[in-house]
Amino acid sequence: MEQTPLVSIDTSMIAKHLDLLFRGTEGYVPIRILQEKGGAPIKKRLPFLGIDSELENRVIQLATDAAESGAATFLLPGCVQQPGSAKASDVQQMTCLLVDLDSGDTTAARTLLEAAIGPASMVVASGGLTEIEQNRLHIYWRLTAPVMGEDLKRLCQLRGTIARKIG
Repeated sequence: MEQTPLVSIDTSMIAKHLDLLFRGTEGYVPIRILQEKGGAPIKKRLPFLGIDSELENRVIQLATDAAESGAATFLLPGCVQQPGSAKASDVQQMTCLLVDLDSGDTTAARTLLEAAIGPASMVVASGGLTEIEQNRLHIYWRLTAPVMGEDLKRLCQLRGTIARKIG
């Protein structure tokens, strides 16, 4: 008997997300296929996909396979130069300022951030609710060009500063 996926895959949103995060970059996208909280046990998979014209199709297939098995698909919002490791020190390029809002009043935090930074390029409900029953959010601001080196360090420092200030 064929099992119905637990979630539907929005291929157009996957395409938009990949474009937002990886347009203009080179290297590999670290993907994580992990068990959902409270979901059926699965063997985690940690593929690295090359940034090329087939990236979208390969990510869609991975996300579809993951959904069919009840797993979650995550991708690192930066690229690495070679497969194998995706620690912070391995990330070579990023294209967005990303803020995770996983607790508290995410609506108020988003409003505050957009007043200070400008309208977000993309907002993603990241799954689950905060302790006050608001959607957890990932908010992205696309930069004018991919950053690397010292600019990448400054971007990561800015993310840390925003996280501390926004709570």
